[in-house]
Amino acid sequence: MTGNAAIALRGLRQDSLAAVLALTGLLKALEESSPSWRPEAKWEQGGAFLLASGDRSDGEVCEAAASGAASLGKKMQIGRKKINEIDPSEISGMLSKTDPDTVAALVSDGALTKEGTMKPGALCLTLGSGQQCFGRDFDAALGMEEGDMARSIRSGLFESWDRPEKKQGASGIRPFRLDWRERRKHALRAKDPVWFKAPVTGAEPLIALGLSEFVSAPERGGLATTACGSRGGAVAWPIWGNPLPLDAVRILLGMGELRQIADAQYSPHASKRAHGKTGSGMRSGVRAARIDRLAATMNGYGAQAVIVARIFSDGKFRTVGIGTPAGHVISTQ
Repeated sequence: MTGNAAIALRGLRQDSLAAVLALTGLLKALEESSPSWRPEAKWEQGGAFLLASGDRSDGEVCEAAASGAASLGKKMQIGRKKINEIDPSEISGMLSKTDPDTVAALVSDGALTKEGTMKPGALCLTLGSGQQCFGRDFDAALGMEEGDMARSIRSGLFESWDRPEKKQGASGIRPFRLDWRERRKHALRAKDPVWFKAPVTGAEPLIALGLSEFVSAPERGGLATTACGSRGGAVAWPIWGNPLPLDAVRILLGMGELRQIADAQYSPHASKRAHGKTGSGMRSGVRAARIDRLAATMNGYGAQAVIVARIFSDGKFRTVGIGTPAGHVISTQ
């Protein structure tokens, strides 16, 4: 697309998985509500930009995004508070009420836990005890009143996500813990963390739409999630500099090279192999060369960089740690 002014989405940064999901969700929402805009998105100097036909204001973008998200959200309600406690016999009932792609992104009856329940996708992180209920949070984000959703999306797209923690309320929107600013250390806190929550980005409805694009499917040994390593311990995402529509972004996100990069960078057995007979230096060099080859393939399809993040446990919460962009393949700690 040419001749269209780029709208800077000042709240979205490329080093945040949640921001990448929000940008994908934004394209999905606008395709639903305003296909005549021919929406496209790109990354430039670490930030996100939306391109659409016509002269669109920030308010128009947020209202159209809320309209699309609300429309799609009616078909995406899970109806279960905790998705990690769903019996596989319930899958047919879920599919009769919920969009099949959404179900496929979140759970699978082809991969079961030791307790016999369906395994959630690798990016469904709020599955702990107490108030961590992914299903409730997903439904709440997409079930907002349209006017409230537009205001929330405006905050998420055009305001900084660096906000202080707030006291935990009894209800309301909660973050999906897919942004590095939501990572918190519990052991040395002065106050009980149970009563506090990480700041809501405002982009949660769009993040939920983006999550539905990261489909999961059974594989040998477990459940494979789009762009996530085979063991679910890492996730990789592309950064593209040319304006792309939703269909092209889907192609990039679904490329097998992303999963291979995540596996190569954060293999669950890397530390054991590093002490093998071949020596850590050789193993490290082979891994780096493989990542470079995979990244070059992604570059050929329009990805300027690939960011890799580890999915790990942090106190009582599972979260994603994000690093600072520093090269073609951006690794995180």
